[in-house]
Amino acid sequence: NTTTGDIEFVEADGFTVTEVCGVEGIRTGSGSVTLTVTNGPLSVENNIEATGHIELSANSVSVSSGANVLTTAEGISITADSVDLAGTLSASGQTVVLKQKTPGQEISLGGAAGAGGPTFSGLSNITAGRLEIGDENAGAITVVSDIDPRSLSGITTFCLRTGSTVTATA
Repeated sequence: NTTTGDIEFVEADGFTVTEVCGVEGIRTGSGSVTLTVTNGPLSVENNIEATGHIELSANSVSVSSGANVLTTAEGISITADSVDLAGTLSASGQTVVLKQKTPGQEISLGGAAGAGGPTFSGLSNITAGRLEIGDENAGAITVVSDIDPRSLSGITTFCLRTGSTVTATA
């Protein structure tokens, strides 16, 4: 935790944001948070709070129920081949980007993890002005369950980006 400045942490094999020595989660009063796992999972079990951009990158990212990833002035970016949002992402009026880690990988929206490519679940737990899924390096995007726009809190723009196709099986 810091009252000013950016927080950046890089780990090779994975880690969990939890409580250390009585300090819960990660918090900066004036700055951004960047957490990178080069070859493993990132699990968020306690809050991450920043005034700047929050960037999470790992093979898989999970935000546990009760945990909140919150930025008050900038967006949130998650780069992973699996994203499980039991907790919340809060970037009111900002942009949240969820994209695959592995170029060319297919993206499954609303499906179970391991269902053939990156799986992004828990979209209704995101508060943002704009939600972007994928990028120009993504494989095909498949929507495997209904996405109700009324359940997307504050999201006025919803973008699916891919270098391939978008299909729906729901």
